[in-house]
Amino acid sequence: MTTDPDASWRRLVINDSLRSQLGALWGKSAEKGGGTTNLLLQHLFDAMAVGELVWDDYLAPAFKSHLDEAATGQGRRLYVWLCGMHDIGKATPAFQRLKPDLAERVRATGLSWPPLWNHSKRWRHDRAGALTLLEILKEAWPGGQEQIRWLWPMVAGHHGTFPSMSVFGTVKAPSSRRALQGDPSWLPIQRLIVHLVTAAAGWDDLGSAQPARSPAKADQLALSGLISMADWIASNEHHFAGIDRLQAVSLQAAMERAANAWSALSLGRGWRSMAAPSEETFLHRFRSTPRPTQQIVMDVARNLPAPGLLVVEAPMGEGKTEAALAAAEILASRFGSDGVYVAMPTQATSDAMYERVRSWLGTFDERSAVALLHGRRRVSNLTRGRSAFVDQGASEGPDSYGTVDDPPSVYGSICEDVSLGEEEKLGEPAEWFFGRYRGLLAANGVGTIDQALYAATRTKFVALRYAGLAGKVVIFDEVHAADAYMAQFLEELLWWLGNGRVPVILLSATLAPTQRERLVGAYLEGATVRSRTPPARVPPQVGYPNVLAAAVSDRTVHYDQRSVASWRPSEYLSVSVLEEQPSDGPEAVVAVLRERLVAGGCALLIRNTVGRAQETFRWARNEFGKDAVLLHSRFASGERARITERLLAQLGPGTENRPHRLVVVATQVAEQSFDIDADILVTDLAPLDLVLQRAGRVHRHQRPKEARPEAVRQPHVIVTGFRLTDGVPRFPRGSEAVYGRHLLLRSAALVIEAMAGRGWSVPADVPKLVAHGYSRDPIGPESWRGEAERAQEEWAGKIVKREGEASNFLLAPSGQAFAVTLEGLHTWGGADGERHVQVRDGDMGEEVILVVESKGEWHTFVGGVRLGPNGDSARDRIGEVLDDTLRLPGHDPNLNAAAARLSPLPGWRDDPWLGKARALRLDRDGQAEIGGHKLTYDRVLGLTIEWAQG
Repeated sequence: MTTDPDASWRRLVINDSLRSQLGALWGKSAEKGGGTTNLLLQHLFDAMAVGELVWDDYLAPAFKSHLDEAATGQGRRLYVWLCGMHDIGKATPAFQRLKPDLAERVRATGLSWPPLWNHSKRWRHDRAGALTLLEILKEAWPGGQEQIRWLWPMVAGHHGTFPSMSVFGTVKAPSSRRALQGDPSWLPIQRLIVHLVTAAAGWDDLGSAQPARSPAKADQLALSGLISMADWIASNEHHFAGIDRLQAVSLQAAMERAANAWSALSLGRGWRSMAAPSEETFLHRFRSTPRPTQQIVMDVARNLPAPGLLVVEAPMGEGKTEAALAAAEILASRFGSDGVYVAMPTQATSDAMYERVRSWLGTFDERSAVALLHGRRRVSNLTRGRSAFVDQGASEGPDSYGTVDDPPSVYGSICEDVSLGEEEKLGEPAEWFFGRYRGLLAANGVGTIDQALYAATRTKFVALRYAGLAGKVVIFDEVHAADAYMAQFLEELLWWLGNGRVPVILLSATLAPTQRERLVGAYLEGATVRSRTPPARVPPQVGYPNVLAAAVSDRTVHYDQRSVASWRPSEYLSVSVLEEQPSDGPEAVVAVLRERLVAGGCALLIRNTVGRAQETFRWARNEFGKDAVLLHSRFASGERARITERLLAQLGPGTENRPHRLVVVATQVAEQSFDIDADILVTDLAPLDLVLQRAGRVHRHQRPKEARPEAVRQPHVIVTGFRLTDGVPRFPRGSEAVYGRHLLLRSAALVIEAMAGRGWSVPADVPKLVAHGYSRDPIGPESWRGEAERAQEEWAGKIVKREGEASNFLLAPSGQAFAVTLEGLHTWGGADGERHVQVRDGDMGEEVILVVESKGEWHTFVGGVRLGPNGDSARDRIGEVLDDTLRLPGHDPNLNAAAARLSPLPGWRDDPWLGKARALRLDRDGQAEIGGHKLTYDRVLGLTIEWAQG
């Protein structure tokens, strides 16, 4: 804008009638304007001023270049213009009639409307604005049908959903049009506002505002989210108090208000322009020289011809995380990204990765903010002594939006910092980013894969979520962990990221060939649709470790695939089978460990269910006493964290406190991203890639051979959790429920084959083993074939069913993917854009806080925190209270229903953290009956459940 930002729009000649109408049309009521009504024109200017700051101080260079391509170098002006146009629909009866006192002022200027009917609820100002803009642009841009088609959804979707053009059919009747959009007397004021915004954006006339072409569909989605971002900031009553006199309306005032708001919110910026890393950068970041795999990852990133996808397949312990972060720097410097989001499979792995990313960022930008994003992030931050936030309440009315960004949880939402001083908040993201839908907008993020996948669901304000990824390098760790249901959302997200030219890095130690092909194919499909490039076949893996890069440039798909020897030579991992008979219990397993650990050593024993782990631990404790430790997901969160930290201190890399003997009994929580070194592994049978993941904890760290007792000096895996009956394996019911009989049969065949031979050469054999574990080729003895074929058929049917269930909520399901605009995005399939969508397969159990009453006062059960007679004292020690949080299993409907009916303690009801918490009231023995089941919490065993019969 010029030194006099108001000169352009004030040059327009406005007659007295239109001037009086401008002075009456309101944009924010007094309740949302700090006690004073904010005129519509001022709110539009406020949003434009915020938009300028978003462009100048927030947006990644990559995304700016995409808009500049569409607008012939005028991307900034186009974005600011759309920020001003977003609420043009408020210049209609659909909106102006909502406040009776303000409506009378509008009527007094000659603008009127007949009574409204029931369908008015569906005819909101966002849709009224889209139709108004569409009709005005048709007059101004007679040859701009393509541009008009993608622009009107920007206005229609700024409140979170994108309607179909068919919605306008509800107002075809003249009476409906007059009631909702206004009769012809409204058209002059609507045109005037459009021209005022156009002039304020710096264009001489509306014709000059016509962009040259349509952006990619993904860029349209991100742009819509960024318009909502500017609108939300400009709607903050504390920084944008109402201006109700037309004489006081100005761009200068908007710019000053926006600057103050921006400074107060401390939204900051990402990396902006990242300098190209040198060959020495890796050493500086990670205090080591790159291993061969890490070097080729960086080399491939340097040679990528355009933003694209990297797939890094390498053994456990190879340093894939460091390689990905180094590659992210290279990709950011080359293609204009200015942050990262690292997506992890679980909350626990997210917490660990969060610390690593903070450390990495600190080597080149100590104030670079990184957000921890998952359903328990506030507990994670509180237990670290970092900032936590509480919600001050959502607004209500036609422009309301929420402030929570998580699936249902026991604690309140977040908005205002309540715990740390300025010095301690270095590297913490601005509080604004922790409102609902906004977490991914933070400069950098680490969290569960779920948070990223929500950006590929047909849900409200999905555009805000996707906008948070559009300027980043996105890293997916342990990508093989996505099951058939989750994989649908992952492939959908990769399509959008490819379409938006967002660099992506996929990491895995055990990626099945079909999964690899589908993930790469999804990204390239999005990229080729945008560039109208013919698809190309994904090349097969050539070695291990292996790095594949894929990108689209000059309407050609470019592949760069390289393989290198692992820094650690392959070593044979001996494999044996220990059959378990139902009548034996864990006695045979414990007997084997007794023999192997007679001279000491550390064993990891992984069971597929919590119940089996608890039963095994009881036997192990009787045999090994305090040398046995149990770890699973049904410990209270604080206790589980303490157990994990203790095990990492004892068995982690570089430890000097390794115990003489230790038996760790665990569930899948020890399967991945758990950096411990076991001398021997005993594991329940699982799909082979997961068996290999578990085996990755055996002899994981480089230690002298003689440092291990002789009986466990050679790496060894004992596979149990199945038995042979009539030559065909039988599995525990829990294992089949988790993994399915088909994959377990294939895994059993490969395990038995390894036992008969030399075992597995790791890492050399990993790709071949994983491929066999997931192929459809016959496997196992002939006597299995009939049962194996039936299991495969059943498994295939379940896959189809799960994929179908997921497709109802994909952002652009089959048939919509090739549409070139966002029109109708929320009208396809079964999602309505409002309800919570689950991106992870399986039922999520309810979260509860464990409490017990003693002498007329409540205490947390595990931590013993005194809560007072009604729970009122909880706020003083909120972090310790939340340490007693536990998630109940979700597979039993009776338990789920009963848990959902649990209530907070009386003193919690008005607390912003605990007002919606569910207190599980235990007796002094740690017991409660719920849903017909007997629950017992034991500080050693965690939560045990005696399931009711029937």
